[in-house]
Amino acid sequence: MISETERQELSEILSDLLDSDLVQSMKRYIQHGTVSTFDHAMRVTERCYERSRRMPAEKRRKLLRAAFLHDFYLYDWHTKDPSHKWHGFHHARRAANNAKAVFHVSEEECRMIDRHMWPLNPERIPMTKSEWILTLADKRVSFAETWQGFFKKKSPAGKENEKETATRS
Repeated sequence: MISETERQELSEILSDLLDSDLVQSMKRYIQHGTVSTFDHAMRVTERCYERSRRMPAEKRRKLLRAAFLHDFYLYDWHTKDPSHKWHGFHHARRAANNAKAVFHVSEEECRMIDRHMWPLNPERIPMTKSEWILTLADKRVSFAETWQGFFKKKSPAGKENEKETATRS
């Protein structure tokens, strides 16, 4: 968990990204289960913050910005579209290209984004501490979101409700 002070620092680091309409559009796309791509990106960024507290400020800043943009591919991968068929294999490179085009991120940030889908993309092995932090944070958060999605259902009114889990305890 990050503190309120750390959350404010994170908001300052990401302020130009958060002000972008393209970034805000990530709220319309579902990533895992019922979690939006925007919320997923923020969760991954917070996990990266937790793991980067001792890093030099500039390295941490680059990691956190790359973490937030790691899924900046800007489409709903659940729609039946031939270009989304191999989403898991291609979205990291699309996100890196988008981040570079829109926000002019550094090559180091691009590499972090591009390599976050290892081992699914075995040729893009994380090589730096920052790349590993992002890759592992994404795996941890993705697993939790997907797992949580198995235990949610939609009510007739369209609201999400937790399934009864007491019998599994």
